[in-house]
Amino acid sequence: MMKTLLYVSLATFLLVAAIVIFALEYGSPVSPRELYPLQVTDHSSGQPPSVSIDGKIVSSSLAVSSVRQHRRGHLVLIVVRQGLIRPGRRSGKFHCDVAVPNDIDQIAIGDPHNVIWHR
Repeated sequence: MMKTLLYVSLATFLLVAAIVIFALEYGSPVSPRELYPLQVTDHSSGQPPSVSIDGKIVSSSLAVSSVRQHRRGHLVLIVVRQGLIRPGRRSGKFHCDVAVPNDIDQIAIGDPHNVIWHR
């Protein structure tokens, strides 16, 4: 009985530790309110047409861990993730170039309702 309780406690501890390490390494999504200043530059005259997005995280204790683009129909959704500052990940600034072919009408950041660019 005591041995089983010890194994269950150890397994629970390892699971919680793995979740915490994953969350710190992968980061959490940044809300659009936590990004300032957000600068959107339209390069529609270029070939291919594109939009540049620059910004930074308001919190000085967090760094950008990743910036990803997800296409949803006629919308491109930009998701910025933040994580703790550590060696190799120190900057709260980000830059993202988004190609905008003719079938893309909007670009949003954070959630589909927060449109930052439209055709």
